This record gives sequence, structure tokens and C-alpha cells, in this order.
Amino acid sequence: MTDTLIELQSYELVEGPCGYFARLVATIADVIQTSPATRFDPPEFGSATCRGSISIGDDDPLPKTEQQFVDLAREVDDWQPIEDTY
Repeated sequence: MTDTLIELQSYELVEGPCGYFARLVATIADVIQTSPATRFDPPEFGSATCRGSISIGDDDPLPKTEQQFVDLAREVDDWQPIEDTY
């Protein structure tokens, strides 16, 4: 199962004690199981609104445009579904 970014809904740049990171909310495809596997059919997965974040390296430029945040969102490995969306 590969998570796929469908739509970036919100983003913010945050300065933490160890540098900058981006906080993101996006619709991610195939992130929640909508139907279990049966003897005859594989499990089915659907999209959900999720939260994710990614650290920005000291040598990396800070994102300024929406497209730069979209590019960062595509690098997030761990999306957490927001429970109210499914």
C-alpha cells in the first residue's frame, strides 16, 4: 500500500527548538481500510484527511509557496488519519 497525496488542505511552517518543520493537513489516498479481506476479495482502502509533519534540514531553503509545501508533503512517510473524517 502506497500513500498518495490527493490534496493539500493546510500547511504551516513552525520553528521548534531543533529547527524548522512543516505541519501539514492533506487528503491521502489508500490510507484507511474501508473493507476487510474476504476469502474471495482483497481488502479495500480509501482516502482520508490526515496530519503529517516533516523536518526541514538546516541547509534546506524554507518553503514559501504552496507548491513547495506540496513537494514537502509528498516526502512525508507517516500520515495519521484525523479520526473525525472516517
